Amino acid sequence: MPRKPYVALPAPVRRGCAALAGSRLLLLADPVHDVLIVHPEAAAQAMLCTFHTSLAAPEEGS
Repeated sequence: MPRKPYVALPAPVRRGCAALAGSRLLLLADPVHDVLIVHPEAAAQAMLCTFHTSLAAPEEGS
């Protein structure tokens, strides 16, 4: 881990995902497709909330 635990993204990448300088982002690498996926913090929070809500929901047909 570097002394400063962050990755600097070029301005065009930040603009492409509507992130301001200093924004917290979730970065995911997809080596099969050779891409880096950038999720803004709000999107990551929404995905986690949906995922954990689905874990607590009763299964259909039970």
